[in-house]
Amino acid sequence: VRASQPQTMLGTWRQFASTFFSPIGHCISCICPCKHCSSCADLPEETPLGDRETTLQVIGMCARLVGGLGFIGKESWGKYDPPLNAEGWHVIEQVCETSGSPHVIQAALYASRQFPGVFILAYRGTASLQGLLQDASLYAPLPGTPMRKAIKEAAAFFRFCEDKYGAEGVQFYVTGVSLGGYLAEVVASRFDIEGAAFNSPGPWMAGKINCVTHVAGDCRPNFEVHLSWDDPIALVFPKPQNSTHIGYPFWHEGKIHRVCPPYVKDQAEYKGLAPNTLRAPGPGVVDQFAEIMDMYASSDSEGGSDVSESERLTSWRRSRQLCS
Repeated sequence: VRASQPQTMLGTWRQFASTFFSPIGHCISCICPCKHCSSCADLPEETPLGDRETTLQVIGMCARLVGGLGFIGKESWGKYDPPLNAEGWHVIEQVCETSGSPHVIQAALYASRQFPGVFILAYRGTASLQGLLQDASLYAPLPGTPMRKAIKEAAAFFRFCEDKYGAEGVQFYVTGVSLGGYLAEVVASRFDIEGAAFNSPGPWMAGKINCVTHVAGDCRPNFEVHLSWDDPIALVFPKPQNSTHIGYPFWHEGKIHRVCPPYVKDQAEYKGLAPNTLRAPGPGVVDQFAEIMDMYASSDSEGGSDVSESERLTSWRRSRQLCS
């Protein structure tokens, strides 16, 4: 099912806007001869990760983990908050970004021993001043703007990972939430990579106005877009959202921007959540160990976790020793 019913006035307005303006967007897509105006197919029913639902669950988890703890409005804002590991998926390559860092994006390449030859590249959404500047240039991603710089580094990081780990039979996926999903759509359409984006703005807006400056590529791999009707942040996304993405979106119930049930969940719902073992670049790093312990202590009291405290502490201590 591609649509659910909105639960708030905001969701009702988004439904009206998408329904009313979508014919205009689709008409432009049909008239425009450019390849970038076509739409992606859905992910196949069977993938190297299992069936389609399982694949979306894993991809959505990595899209959530790449943002670290990502507590907006707390003391952790602006500090290094590296991607997290969970449920057997580990960060093997990363770039970490915050205000003043040399990077303009945060991204991580995930791998699991259970699925050799499968790699998931996830991009983080807005969590820093640099991300806000990228958001500000969303409607006009002209050359030299913060958004174009982010796209350039996102593409470069994918090429680095592909050059290092790519081989015959290897499967890459790209994903992200919010701004990270926008970057995932651009990379997927430029390099023909499967994946999924969640609660993200679409990259087609500039392309439909001026095909010379569009940021989406011409490739249309198996790629899905999942959006929440009642997402409050999406109020400022380019409209109509039914025709600004590289694929026609699936709509879900939901009121929180950083989660998109049933695929992108709260971090406390993931088993084995822990900091990754790669070194964090620079000072001012969020104390992820303490924050995760507090998070799980809260979920344990509500019966939300089935991993013992001793197992968790042992895993975290081992990770901390490897990071030091």
